[in-house]
Amino acid sequence: MFFLPQHFFDHTEQHRTIILRGCSVVESCLYQELMTDSAYTTEFEIIHIVSGMLSIEQNKQVHHIQAGGTAIVRKGTYFDFTKKSTADAPNYQSILFFLKQDFINEFLRKQYQHSHVQKTHDGASNIAALKTIICLPQHPLLQGFMRSLMPYFGSALEGNHELLRIKTLEFLLNLQVLFPATLSVFSEAPTLAKDDLVRVMEETFHKNLPIEEFAVLSGRSLSTFKRDFAEIYATTPAQWLKERRLNYAKKLLAQDKYNVSEACYEAGFENVSHFSASFKKYFGYSPTHLKLTSSQQSFER
Repeated sequence: MFFLPQHFFDHTEQHRTIILRGCSVVESCLYQELMTDSAYTTEFEIIHIVSGMLSIEQNKQVHHIQAGGTAIVRKGTYFDFTKKSTADAPNYQSILFFLKQDFINEFLRKQYQHSHVQKTHDGASNIAALKTIICLPQHPLLQGFMRSLMPYFGSALEGNHELLRIKTLEFLLNLQVLFPATLSVFSEAPTLAKDDLVRVMEETFHKNLPIEEFAVLSGRSLSTFKRDFAEIYATTPAQWLKERRLNYAKKLLAQDKYNVSEACYEAGFENVSHFSASFKKYFGYSPTHLKLTSSQQSFER
């Protein structure tokens, strides 16, 4: 799993990155046909696809972003992604903006957009109505802006931080004019992941992640995560994950399309032997026995 934008800062040999005050701009190139992984955003992210295609999956909803398309991802969002080349583009390439809350607030104050965020009857921001990922259609103004930005990477202008900040603000102004509703994503303090530990666990339990990364996804320190987890589930994260994954694997094995190995890895276990031993100890029979029984019952029907 990638933590964004830190992943790009740690791999500058693979990505050209310009870090400014309050925002970062990254040119991402992938010289492979396919790349699949997961990511968690610690800042607001704007993704523009230059060539190839990006697929983002969150909560079983998949967004396909073609070349020329743009997506906005709210801070604190976990998603799976696939980058790939296309028939007319042998290389995947994108430009990404990572914006800190202070930078966004500065822009919103100047544009007075913060006063237009939809409110609920009690005056609180209507966070539930907001999407965490918004995909924008292709637009010649956004595409033209991105083409104008690409020559900055690797040139003398790359060191002109104030000019690049102005370019980033220009991009936000374009969004304001072309897609004004999208600014509501930035207007909300993105603290959902910190407050909704249950949602985070239900969305990611099947990922083979260490406990420390589940804590990060929930916006907590490890000690706070364990304490809050115990208050909600009355057990430890490790025990809950084991039981949740075993029950999930059991459901998968009842389906014809999953064999024992596929169910093991889909549920988040590291290897089949450990999975089989844990499964038998927990349920009293092996996953192979369950699979054979399920297949026989399906055949008889």
